[in-house]
Amino acid sequence: MNLTMTIGKRLATTCAVLIVLAACIAGVALRNISIASRSVATFAQDAIPGLYFSEEIQGDVFEFVGNCWKHIATSDSSIRVETERTNETLKKQIAESIHAYEGSINGEEDRVAFDTLRQALDRYYRAWDGVAPISREGRNNDAAAKYMSEAEPALENLHKSIHKLVEWNKQYGDHTASAAMQEAVSARIWTWSLIVATIVLGSFLTWFLMRSVRISLSKSLGELKEGAAQVASAASQVSSASQSLAQGSSEQAASLEETSASTEEINAVARKNADDCVSAADLVVHSQHRFEQANGSLEVLVTAVGEINASSEKISKIIRVIDEIAFQTNILALNAAVEAAGR
Repeated sequence: MNLTMTIGKRLATTCAVLIVLAACIAGVALRNISIASRSVATFAQDAIPGLYFSEEIQGDVFEFVGNCWKHIATSDSSIRVETERTNETLKKQIAESIHAYEGSINGEEDRVAFDTLRQALDRYYRAWDGVAPISREGRNNDAAAKYMSEAEPALENLHKSIHKLVEWNKQYGDHTASAAMQEAVSARIWTWSLIVATIVLGSFLTWFLMRSVRISLSKSLGELKEGAAQVASAASQVSSASQSLAQGSSEQAASLEETSASTEEINAVARKNADDCVSAADLVVHSQHRFEQANGSLEVLVTAVGEINASSEKISKIIRVIDEIAFQTNILALNAAVEAAGR
C-alpha cells in the first residue's frame, strides 16, 4: 500500500481486500452448499430410492416364492385361490417398484443390472405359469418336480440379479457418500484456509493501515506545530502592527480634531463669504442699474459726439475757407509790399 495514498484510499483498499476475501469465503461456502445439495440429491433421487426399491423387489419376490411353495404344498383349493390372489397383488407391487426404480437410473451399469433383473423376473414368472396349473389340479409332487426343474433355476438367476442390483446400489451409495465426504473435507480445508488467510491478511492490513495513519498523523501534527509557530509569529507581528496602528489612530484622531477646528474656521469663513456674496450680489444689481443709467447717458453722449463731430466738420470747412482767405490775403499783402518797395 503506497504511503502517499490518502487515509480514505487506504481504508477503501483495505475494505476492498477484505470484501474480496469475504466473497471468496462466500463463494467456497456456496460451492460447498451446491456440492452438498448435489450429494443429497443423488442420495435422495438415486442411491436411496434404488436401494429402497431393490430391497422392496427382493422382499416381494421372496414372499411370492413362499406363496408359490404354499400353493404347491397345500391340498386346499381355497388356499390356492387366496395364494394366487396374493401373488397377483405382489406382482403389481413388484411392477410398481420396478417402474419406480427405473425412474432413478442414471448410470449405464445400473441400467444393465436393472435390465438383467427384469429379464430374470420375466423368466421366473413364465416358469411359475407352467407350474401353477399342475398345482391347481392337486398334483403336488409333479408341480414340485416341475418347479425344481424349471422355476428354481430361473429363481436362482433372479436372486443373483436382485443381489447384484442391491449390491450395486449399496456400492453406489457408499461411493456417493465417500465422494461427498471428500468434497466436505476439501471444502473444509479451503474454507479454513481462506478464513486463516483473511485473518492474517486482515490483521496485516489493519496493522499497516494503523501504522500509516499514525505516520500521517505524526506528520500532520508536526506540520500543525510548525504552522502554529508561524501563526504565533504572525500574531506577534500583527500585535506589533496593531500597536503601531493604535498609535497612528491616536495621532490621526488628533489630526482629525485639528481638521475639525479648521473645518469650523472654514465654515465661518464660508458663511462670511456667503454673506459677502449676498452683498456683492446686491452691489452687482445696483451696479447693473447704474450701468443701465450710464448706458443711457452714453447713448446721449454718443449722439452729442455725433453732433459735435458734424459741427467740427463744418468748423473745419470754415477754417479751411478762412485759411484760404488768409493765404490769399497774405499774397495780396506781399504783392502790395513788393509794389511799395518798388516805388
